[in-house]
Amino acid sequence: MSRNFLIWGATLFAATGVFATGGALEGAVDKQPLNIAAIVMFLLFVAATLGISCDF
Repeated sequence: MSRNFLIWGATLFAATGVFATGGALEGAVDKQPLNIAAIVMFLLFVAATLGISCDF
């Protein structure tokens, strides 16, 4: 069990390095506007989830 965990951990660590070598954002970057509708929907989702799972 411990040996398999070590092998999988080393494999995942090595694979992460491959994806982390990409370059930084290049060129002009436009700032996105604040998406109020998405924030409100997320807060409603969190409130509904807490309302379902919590017994007050």
